Amino acid sequence: QYDITQLKLKEDEQKSSINSLTEHNLQLKEKTNNLSQELEDIQGDKDRLKRDHERLSREYEDTKEEIKRKSDHITTLEEHIAQLELTYNSIKQQNTKSESNNKVLQSKLDA
Repeated sequence: QYDITQLKLKEDEQKSSINSLTEHNLQLKEKTNNLSQELEDIQGDKDRLKRDHERLSREYEDTKEEIKRKSDHITTLEEHIAQLELTYNSIKQQNTKSESNNKVLQSKLDA
């Protein structure tokens, strides 16, 4: 249970109180406006960061796919190089045999 008492203020006290409350209300309104602006700025930053995140995610996926393609291409080239080395070694061996046979034949011709 509450006892409510009524305050009686003189006219100049009423004006002072009203002015004080008005001033306080203006300060609160300014703070509210500032907080609203900060909130807008933060929301803008959040939206920008979200867009950046989406763009970077797309770039990451694109880069990942490009790396996979290039890795596959490197593997293909390495396989091709290995095949060429086998062919080269085979031809080199044949050339060595041919040179040896040529020397034998040359020595027979010279004799």
